[in-house]
Amino acid sequence: MSRPNLIPLLLRAGLVGCCYFVAAAVMIGFARFGHGVTSLWLATALLLAELVIINRRDWPATIGACAIGGMLASGLFGFGWAAAPPLMLLNIGEAVIGALLLLSFRRGRLDFD
Repeated sequence: MSRPNLIPLLLRAGLVGCCYFVAAAVMIGFARFGHGVTSLWLATALLLAELVIINRRDWPATIGACAIGGMLASGLFGFGWAAAPPLMLLNIGEAVIGALLLLSFRRGRLDFD
């Protein structure tokens, strides 16, 4: 079964993944105290917002692109390549859980206005 909108989906996912990488790299560079854990992770907010507004069947491409971006940022600028996979799982998991919670609240007519 072919999806006619696969190219735009992959382009958008790639763009979000690149933005995730930039946000993660910037936070690693500016929000770390004493070479420890980053105190603020804006990349999670970016991914969470994207997951809430896109169709759930499109999540894997976006999550995959952000996972790659997060691993690259952690490997290049953070704790190194050995720590990159577990940190990626935690950071991506946090965004996915947050998106699932927000979507479940939406069914209950939660309105942020």
